[in-house]
Parts: sequence; structure tokens; C-alpha cells
Amino acid sequence: MTPRQFLRALDSHLAAEKPELAPVLRAYRDADRLLRRMGLLPRGESLATRARWWPVIAVLGAETPARAAFLEGIRPAGAGPSAALYVHGTAPADDPRIPAASPGGLRAVASDSPRLRGRLLLDVAGDAAPPAGPVIEQADLVLLFAEADRPDPAALAEALAAASRRADAGKLLTIRSEADLAGVDARMAEAAAACDRRVAGLLDTVAEEVEDELVPFLQAALARWRRGVRRGALTWIALLALVLGGAVVLAGTGNLPAFAVWLTEARPAALGGAPVRLLALAAGVGGLWLAGHQWVRRAEAQRVAIDLPARMGEADLSPRGAFLRGTGPFRRGVAGWGRGARRRLAAIRAAARADP
Repeated sequence: MTPRQFLRALDSHLAAEKPELAPVLRAYRDADRLLRRMGLLPRGESLATRARWWPVIAVLGAETPARAAFLEGIRPAGAGPSAALYVHGTAPADDPRIPAASPGGLRAVASDSPRLRGRLLLDVAGDAAPPAGPVIEQADLVLLFAEADRPDPAALAEALAAASRRADAGKLLTIRSEADLAGVDARMAEAAAACDRRVAGLLDTVAEEVEDELVPFLQAALARWRRGVRRGALTWIALLALVLGGAVVLAGTGNLPAFAVWLTEARPAALGGAPVRLLALAAGVGGLWLAGHQWVRRAEAQRVAIDLPARMGEADLSPRGAFLRGTGPFRRGVAGWGRGARRRLAAIRAAARADP
């Protein structure tokens, strides 16, 4: 799926399930255009693909009556324990709601349950289930169904113990009976709201990184490049002067007056009496200088670019690409950056900070 197709499909799903995020998606599109002009975002990529727009609710643990009650209306009737990723409505293979790093061994299953609107549910059970560790890592909320008189399997217990030491350990919710289901819907709504804030927060973080970190970083790299170009250009001028001086010495300095006369004596009337030989010599020397200068610019740009990171920041933007864009002809600073870009970035940050 291309970024354009991704955005089109995402726009459709947001309109159906999370219309409050439509302004945020428009801000992502605006950010894409700005970042591409700057060279920070390669053509054919979109910042929106770096965000996870749907929260993931993971269901782990034993096949208890509470778990069956929770999955009623979501898991197909008559289906036993399985490993599935439930999505609302249809479930195409290239669904933009499904994270690219979704744990393996899961099949996407469509469900019309209103409880799935705006969220994904990982039903981790059965022999095909992925390891609990990666599932817990990715999930926004983990529902652990446990039997009071039976300990969790060793692998699950180990994964839960590791998760309990994480900063986001609060996303673990243990359910031992159907009575514990009373607060689950509220917790899922909280997880969905946190996901929405994270989506908007990524855009705000990227905007802050661009203005406060990447632009100064690129300005310093471009200043280093310009210093190298000046040194290289002076070296090239000195080399040209040495070659021309050597040519004069080899030809004999006594022949200079006659050569000067020869250069200026051809003055065709059709060209207004201009000394064409002298002009041709000047054009040739100028062309050599310009060719060497352009070579110096490219060589120095590649030398500086090698030391710059290909990807940087929260959204893996490309400072190397932006730097090379800024070394193009007629560039006097960071490509695509100026007062207009600052205003657009401020508008993008305002849209990201507005409550979705």
C-alpha cells in the first residue's frame, strides 16, 4: 500500500469510527508537504504511517467465564480459543488500522461489535498465539483473565512480571470474575483517548524537533559545507592559475605579446567587432573554473553528508536528505525553511494540540 492509498483508507476509517481525528489527519498532510519541501521526509513517504491510530486491547490468560462473557459478540459464535486480531467492520489485508509491527501468528477477523469501534482487540489464545511479551509491549491495555485457584502459565507469568516493572505497568488489568468486567469499558475508553493524544502528540513532537533541533542542526552542517566549498574553490583557483602559468612558461614569455595580438585581432563585423578569440579563451577558463567549483560543491556535500544521520528523531526524519537538498544550486539556507514555513509549522502545532 502506497502512502497515498494509506491516507485515503485511513481517512475513510476515521470518518466512520473516529471523526474527531479528522483535523489531526489534515495536519499530518500539511506536515508531509512541509517536510518533503525541506527534504526531511523522502518523497513517497508520509508521517501518518509512523503513527498508530487505533489503540490495541490485548486479551490474555485463561479461558474463564469472564473472558467468554467479555468476548461475547466479538469472537464468532461457536469458535473456540484462537489467536485473532479483531477489527470493526471489514478486515482487508492492507487495513491501515492494523499496526505494521503486529505480532505474527494472528489473523485479522472482522466484527460488527460496537465495542470495537475505534479500537483493535488482540485475542491471544490457542496454539497459534504469539508470545505474550511482544503483545504486552505493543498493547495500550492488557486484560488478563485469571483463575483464582490456578497460577498463570510460566511463560505468561514471566512476561507479566517483566511488564509490571515498566513505566506503563498501569495498563495491566487483572480480571478474575465477571464482576470485574464492570469497569472494563471505561478503561478501554481511557486507552482509546490516550491513543488519540499520542497520535496528536507525535505531530507536536515532530514540529518541535524540526524547529528547535533539526533546523539548527542543518544550519550548522550547511555552514560547515560552505566553509569547505570556499577552501576547495580557492584551491581550484590556485590550481588553474598554476596550470595557466605553466602553459605560459612552456610557450615562452617572449611570445606573450604576439599571442595577445592574436587574441584581439579577430573582430568579425557580424558580431559587432567583439574579440571572439579573447572571449572564447575567457569562456573556456570560466567554464573550467565553474566545472571545478561544482565538483567541489558536490564532493564537499557528500563528505559532510556521510557524518549526518540518515534518520533522526521521534518520526525517523532524514537530516541527511534535508542537508543535500540545501546544497543544491541557488540555495542559501535550509531548503523550504523561512517565515512561511514557520507559520505553517505553528498552525500544525496548534492543530495537534487541540483536543481531538
